[in-house]
Amino acid sequence: MQSILIGDGRWGLGLVLRRSDGRPVAVATRVAEALQDASTAEALGVDVALDWICASRWNNVTIKSDSKLIIDSINTGKLPRVYWGKS
Repeated sequence: MQSILIGDGRWGLGLVLRRSDGRPVAVATRVAEALQDASTAEALGVDVALDWICASRWNNVTIKSDSKLIIDSINTGKLPRVYWGKS
């Protein structure tokens, strides 16, 4: 999963499903509007990936992301509060 700021306020999200040996199985892209930062884009990308995994009924899946903050939040169950209360 990767997110890239397009430059006009939109984010491009790229998802790649790979086999354990690294060979690609499927890919998907999405564009997200008006996200304020990379962490939010990465979180949305993980959410899209989870929806895709559930809809496809895949199991034994490992999710990788460029954002340590998001992966740590998933692994620990603790949500970062750094952005709470900001507008």
